[in-house]
Amino acid sequence: MLVAFVVVALLARSGRAAEPSAPVPAPDEMDDEGSDVAPAAVVFRLEPRGAAVSVEAVAGLAVEQMSDNTRAHQLAGAMVRLHLGLAEVGGSYWTTDSGEATALDELVQEHYREVGAFAGGFLPYRRWVDFDGALGLASRIYANPSRVYGPGGLSVSTAALTARVGVSARSGRALLAARVGAALVTSIDLARREVTEHHYFLENGVQQDVTRQLGMGGVSIALVLSCGIEIGGGS
Repeated sequence: MLVAFVVVALLARSGRAAEPSAPVPAPDEMDDEGSDVAPAAVVFRLEPRGAAVSVEAVAGLAVEQMSDNTRAHQLAGAMVRLHLGLAEVGGSYWTTDSGEATALDELVQEHYREVGAFAGGFLPYRRWVDFDGALGLASRIYANPSRVYGPGGLSVSTAALTARVGVSARSGRALLAARVGAALVTSIDLARREVTEHHYFLENGVQQDVTRQLGMGGVSIALVLSCGIEIGGGS
């Protein structure tokens, strides 16, 4: 009886040893919670998240096509965005640089300020970058301190249609994380404003006034970089 029991126990033990053990997933094949995930499922997987708000500083370069010529600007400002699932809404403000006044105070390059809001789609990918695209409306204020536009200089505003295509990345899945990104922003003025330049000079002791009409408004394309803090975004 005892011998039979020992034989049965040995056979059962050898049977368990012969069963193949489940492979232990490699560290890079596990998600953040430790569950098994195939490598192919990690890449390019769209992952809608909870609500998140980001406040970001922006800086970049803009090329502006006006009616009379093309101008280049540096710009700086700020942006606030709300991400909710696959949607994005936000607002931005930036201002561009301007040239230095000359002795004649006639060759100052105008600059503009742009403030607007936008709404569109947001595509957050698992362990990859996030894409966004949006349309919006903005108010652009063109300013120039030169006295050729009058004692107060130039200050005219136009409405503009904006289109934004961007890419960004979040530093982690914690409640508070950094977000960095880049975007191309196109702004199209919906109307053109006519302004008058006055150029004064003396001829035979008599002051002459030569005027020129300029159209303010055009199309600009800006490449902006952004960096800031995002709160929320839980999956």
